[in-house]
Amino acid sequence: MLLKGFKPDAYTFDSILRSCSSLSDVAFGKQVHANIIKNSLAGNNFLGTTLVYMYAKTGCLEDAYVTFHRLIARDVVAWTAIITGFAQADQAEETLKCFRKMQQEGLRPNEFTLASCVSCCSNAATLESGRLLHSMALKSGHLLDKFVSTSLVDMYGKCRCINDSEAVFRGSVLRDTASWNAMIGVYVQHGEREKAVEAYRTMLDEDIVPDDITFIVLSAYSCMCVTEDGKNLLSSMSEVYGITPKVEHYLYVRLISLVALEIF
Repeated sequence: MLLKGFKPDAYTFDSILRSCSSLSDVAFGKQVHANIIKNSLAGNNFLGTTLVYMYAKTGCLEDAYVTFHRLIARDVVAWTAIITGFAQADQAEETLKCFRKMQQEGLRPNEFTLASCVSCCSNAATLESGRLLHSMALKSGHLLDKFVSTSLVDMYGKCRCINDSEAVFRGSVLRDTASWNAMIGVYVQHGEREKAVEAYRTMLDEDIVPDDITFIVLSAYSCMCVTEDGKNLLSSMSEVYGITPKVEHYLYVRLISLVALEIF
């Protein structure tokens, strides 16, 4: 496009930046950023928000933060982009600090903002914040969103509040594969073998198709069982669901075999 002499506009740059985010190609993203400045589009709030998302998604939080503070107007999309970046980097303090600043500016969080904030409340130190977010989601109606409810299931599980995880899961209206993975993962994490198996069977009964993440979680479960279980899981992955086993699946089965042989 450039070689043919066409001048890119804001929508062109937005599309390219989103591709850079998907490919985690921050080097090319920075080149695009430079072109945005050269084309006198640095003040475009729409592009600025996309740049924040791109930098946050690729782990360049300092660049994301600087770009974020240069925005003329910060809406809920921009705040969610920077909040998600900090959450994905496991920076709970910064995530919640940004969330509070967003509220101070009079903006209401959407389901993606809440899900990102909940995901960073994964230990006892942030459990109280997680419960407050749960309350906010309930009051705003976002608890019905599967991203929010799944994040809450996972958060309570990591905080060793299994009963709360189960309560949120049971109250979920739309339960997809990710939701079931989260609940099964909580059971596996806490050694609840029978409940993990029961949840998996119920998942299949409800015609929810497992994915490779489901089998990674179940492979971890099989470490608590016998070698044959791990082999059966790998067989069902490819033969029943057409999923090609990844390295993680084979590592778990190898671990099971080593334990069975009492090599450890």
